[in-house]
Amino acid sequence: MLEWVSYVNSLGSQILICGDFEFTCLYAFTALSHMIFSQIHIAKTWEEVKYICWNNAIYCCVIDLLMGESAGTLHDITKEKLDEIKLEEAAITDKLTGVYNRHYLYERLQELLDKHRRDDSGFAIAVFDLDYFKAINDTHGHIAGDRVLQHFAATLKSQLRSYDIVVRFGGEEFIVVFTDIAKEQAAQLCNRILAGLIETGVKIAEIEIEYSFTCGVTDIASWDHQPDGIDCLISYADDLLYKGKTNGRKQVVCG
Repeated sequence: MLEWVSYVNSLGSQILICGDFEFTCLYAFTALSHMIFSQIHIAKTWEEVKYICWNNAIYCCVIDLLMGESAGTLHDITKEKLDEIKLEEAAITDKLTGVYNRHYLYERLQELLDKHRRDDSGFAIAVFDLDYFKAINDTHGHIAGDRVLQHFAATLKSQLRSYDIVVRFGGEEFIVVFTDIAKEQAAQLCNRILAGLIETGVKIAEIEIEYSFTCGVTDIASWDHQPDGIDCLISYADDLLYKGKTNGRKQVVCG
């Protein structure tokens, strides 16, 4: 999500060698924008602190208000901010697959649940479990199993919408949160992915490995009558998944 740099005074404009209007039209550097510029912090001391982005670098602009517009400094803090972002991203990312982790899932689901209660907006959730994954590990080894997990995570990310939330929930289980669609549409997307996997599989060290998944899909509209809580929503989708498991696997169950 891109944020605008909303204001810079004339001293800041002089430091940056640009006009006020030009500066207000600058976008935050894309790779950093979702972490920075979320708010402008006004310190309790007589200093105005702003983070600005210029030529793909981040600066802390400190202007002494007691001296009006007679003094100001810019400090390049790009490395510090990049390190901050890397730490924040690491905290919400599954190390093996590169998709989001369980911690981030609970945060986002709570936000979507709160939004649903405010404006009745919808979302769907799908719980995936790779079929016979233990057999893949036993037959081809754990490194091959890891490659299958990475392949599946990459497949989900490439086949779904950019704003859908892909999560490795644990082991060979993944969860996808679909915003603003009903369970029927989400199930169609999952069936399309399943058909593609069955057809292509994955090649690891010259070995063709075929694998599939079973999936349970529901949405917030179907779940409204259930007790409050994110775990209840996940468990509801998980129950649908296990219906598919007992029914032969390699299928998407919507309910």
